[in-house]
Amino acid sequence: MTKRELIAQLREQRDKLAAQTDVLISTAETEERALSDDEQNQVDSLFDKIRAKNERIEQLSKDVELEERAEKRVRELGVIPNDPDEHRAGDTPDIKVGEEPRTYSRDPQGPSFIRDVVFRQVHGDAKAADRLQRHAAEVRVDAEKRVREGQMEFRDVTRVAGQGGEFVPPLWLIDQYVKFLRAGRVTADLATHLPMPPGTDSINLPVVASGTAVAAQTADGANIQDTSLTTTSINVPVRTIAGQQEIALQLLEQSPISFDEVVFMDLAADYAAKLDIQTINGSGASGQMTGILNTSNVTTVAYTSGTPTVGGIYPKLANAVQGIASTRFLPATHMVMHPRRWGWFVAALDANNRPLVVPNVNGPYMAIGVEDNTGAQGGPVGSILGLPVYLDANLPTNLGAGTNQDPILVGRFSDAYLWEGAVRTRVLPEVVSQNLEVRLQLYAYVAFSAARYPVAFEIVNGTGTSAPTF
Repeated sequence: MTKRELIAQLREQRDKLAAQTDVLISTAETEERALSDDEQNQVDSLFDKIRAKNERIEQLSKDVELEERAEKRVRELGVIPNDPDEHRAGDTPDIKVGEEPRTYSRDPQGPSFIRDVVFRQVHGDAKAADRLQRHAAEVRVDAEKRVREGQMEFRDVTRVAGQGGEFVPPLWLIDQYVKFLRAGRVTADLATHLPMPPGTDSINLPVVASGTAVAAQTADGANIQDTSLTTTSINVPVRTIAGQQEIALQLLEQSPISFDEVVFMDLAADYAAKLDIQTINGSGASGQMTGILNTSNVTTVAYTSGTPTVGGIYPKLANAVQGIASTRFLPATHMVMHPRRWGWFVAALDANNRPLVVPNVNGPYMAIGVEDNTGAQGGPVGSILGLPVYLDANLPTNLGAGTNQDPILVGRFSDAYLWEGAVRTRVLPEVVSQNLEVRLQLYAYVAFSAARYPVAFEIVNGTGTSAPTF
């Protein structure tokens, strides 16, 4: 990529950042309010990025200007011909190298090379230009002769270190750094979100364990049904998800970008992934929340097959859907599976090599499932049995005796509760100050339970959900 192309790219990125800033500010102006703290932080961050882009653009623009001036100067000196078709030095017919005296010699009375360069440049002296052209031909012919006779070899200057490479430095696109890949919090975001109540380390939910009853009165004046309800409770412990990174103060202060922002963004991404993993498969021990897969009384629908097929698992999914409707008395709302499992569904063909899961735009007919958007992030990619299908790469793929099974979650996910406090950050320069380091921390208090209505979830799993082949 040339510097001009890089400048154009940086300007495009800067304009996008400016557009984001305009949206935030104009929204607040339209609603006749001041920016919220979060919006103000976003605007400040965007301004910092725009400022950095402008500084880089200005630096590159100066470099381009200097290079153009240098190239113009070189052309004026005649080192680079202005006309690509102009004949090279030594190709002039009237120059006979070796048959005439050298153009420049040690004779103080003879022409001066430096003087001719100056006169050609300043005065446009034609005779000086001719002598310089003749001298170039002499040098070339003499060098070729010495090479043929083994008296001389050429050593090219390259980009290898020690051979000129130090003058071609690498370009670091620091603001385009590649983030570490992590899955999002798809399943966690399907649960009912509630604010974390302050001043507690556990949340108790009262439960009606068995209800009252009514019945037909056998006769006028006869006894009526009298059944007392019973109660119990669910205890949901408050957990802490946290992480930290210690970085050198020099890195924090000398990096051209805000390296603390790089660290906190990565910690936040891992927080989202770990929160999602615990809502799915948390053990309930060692400080973890209890996930859906480990919640007592959640039903498992087994699909056992050594040669699993989409046609074979389809009735199991239907069984899970009807099981929720039959026991929760309300319909399931979502189906969550690993991306590899959805890929298996999409790749499946019938006996006539027609896909069983077809794109919705084709007007599906007699299809097991409908594919809406395979590339969706955090949204439905299609539907099966009328339920939107969500993909979550945090679902385990190591279940079962063969440690190669991935479950499919079918459920009424709003019945699961997720209490989540604000994600907090801390910068602690004192604790590792003896090493000129700073400790960056991120943490949040969370609580999760799918135990309110375990019958609202069914897990389709078994040997038929082992690693698919394509």
